[in-house]
Amino acid sequence: MRHVTRAAAVGAVLALLFLVTACAPPAEWPVGSGKVPQAPPLFANGLGVSADGSVWVADLLGGQLVAADPDTGTITRRNGPWEGQDAPDDVAFLDDGSVLSTGYLDGTLDQLRPDGTATVVEQVPGDANPVTVADDGTVYVGTENGGALYEADLDPTTPLEVLATGQPELNGFDVGPDGDVYFPIRSVSSTLPGRFCAALGIPCPSELLGKIRRYDPDTGTVTTVADGLSGPAALKFDGNGVLHVVEATDPPRVATVDVGTGDVTTLAELPPGFVDNLAFAADGRIFVSRFFGPELAVVHPEGTVDTLHVGS
Repeated sequence: MRHVTRAAAVGAVLALLFLVTACAPPAEWPVGSGKVPQAPPLFANGLGVSADGSVWVADLLGGQLVAADPDTGTITRRNGPWEGQDAPDDVAFLDDGSVLSTGYLDGTLDQLRPDGTATVVEQVPGDANPVTVADDGTVYVGTENGGALYEADLDPTTPLEVLATGQPELNGFDVGPDGDVYFPIRSVSSTLPGRFCAALGIPCPSELLGKIRRYDPDTGTVTTVADGLSGPAALKFDGNGVLHVVEATDPPRVATVDVGTGDVTTLAELPPGFVDNLAFAADGRIFVSRFFGPELAVVHPEGTVDTLHVGS
């Protein structure tokens, strides 16, 4: 399989931004109509499922967040540039119902409050990408090309606390039941030698393959949980504390990872495409974003896979 880095994909598509502005959402939605326009998102990047069961999609190219019904794909809420949103790449939720999102292009962490107000709560030095919230309310944010992990106190007057650096292409991470931050490392397989291996279809040395690592907040150490993966894109823990990873294999797959042994087990194969992130519904369904376009792959608890089209 030919590996394409996420950063390369974003760069290539953003170069076409001005060619697709005719397809972008309008600057303002009709006021007083009582309806949410159903134009589908241009991208499906970061994903999250809120307390009410809605699937939130970060649409980087469209510059908006959309919330959709998990069964029908009907869009129930939109927040975009007209409300201060700019190239969101991931989403997470606070206990008060606020939605956090990262601004990939302007390096921000934004907070959308339940009353609809949106503000920048942190400046992130670089291309802000993954964000997650621990059970105790601690907010973690990372940069993709910068490869840094930070703790955010949601106070724009204080700088982020640097926790770890040198972790390339951070994306879609999560906090485990043990309180550690687990994250995928993709760019090890995207280094120049790794790209040659992938392009030629030959085995790559393990040091060039993808890994899953974890950061221990108590000790400040980073250790490897699993290695030898082919392009792990994002990971999340389910309600039972089982780690799941979506991986850019050929075809893409969702797999479980034993954090004790590092064993990786395929749960479901997905339709071909560039996978980006995943999120769990309360009923055990796994939603996987496909990066280009509004279709999410849906993995059901019994292992079947179908598609949810966001918007219409």
